Amino acid sequence: PIFIIFIINYNLLFSFLAITICLVISFIKLSKKAKSAKVFSLKFIPIQLFELRAGLRITFIYFLILYILSWLLIGFPIVTLVAIWILSSMIFGCYQHCESQEILQITHPNNFSLFKNKLYPVLRFISILIFPQLIIYGLLNKEQLLIPIVEYVLILIVLIFTIISKYAFYSPNEENSPIKIYLALSQFSIIIPFLIPLPLILSIIWYRKAIHKIYFYTHASN
Repeated sequence: PIFIIFIINYNLLFSFLAITICLVISFIKLSKKAKSAKVFSLKFIPIQLFELRAGLRITFIYFLILYILSWLLIGFPIVTLVAIWILSSMIFGCYQHCESQEILQITHPNNFSLFKNKLYPVLRFISILIFPQLIIYGLLNKEQLLIPIVEYVLILIVLIFTIISKYAFYSPNEENSPIKIYLALSQFSIIIPFLIPLPLILSIIWYRKAIHKIYFYTHASN
C-alpha cells in the first residue's frame, strides 16, 4: 500500500527503483575485500541478536550514514520512508544465513521460546530504531499520517516472517535459499497488493514447524 500511494502521487520509476534497492541490499554478498575491511563490534546490539551483530559489523558505516540521513531529511516527503525500508531490508538480510548447530544449541536453551527469546528482542530493537522517526514523520507530514503506520506494521510482519522462515527451513551453516525467495516475495508485497497477506499467513503456518526444527537440532546430540 505504501508504494501504491507513491505510484499514484509521484511516479512508477521512483517506486520501482526504491523496492529494487531494498532487494539488492538485503541479498548482497560481501566480497573478500569487503570482509577484510574494518569490523565494528556493535556492542550496543544485545548479544542475543548475534545475527544483527554479524550481519551489520561490516556494513555498519553505510547503515549509520543512511540512518542519520533519514533523520536529517525527515521533513521531506517519502525520503525518510524509503530510507527506513532500506535500513529494515539490511536487517532482514542478516537472517539469511543459518548459524551452526553448536551455536543453535548454546543460544537456544531447553526452556527456549521462539517469541520470547528470538522474536521479541529484535522487534523491540527495530521499534526503538525506527518508530520515533515514523511518528515524527507522520506529525510533520500530516497528509501522509497513515503511511508511516502502515510501513511500521509491514516491517514488523516481514521481520517476524524472516525469522520464522529461517528456522522453519533451518540447515546448519548454510545460506537458506527458501528464505531468499520468500523474503523477496514479502518485500514485493508492498507494491503487489495480493501478496500483502503472504508473510503473515506463512508466519502462522510455519511457526510450529520452526519450533519443531529448533527442538530437533538442539536435542540431536542427546
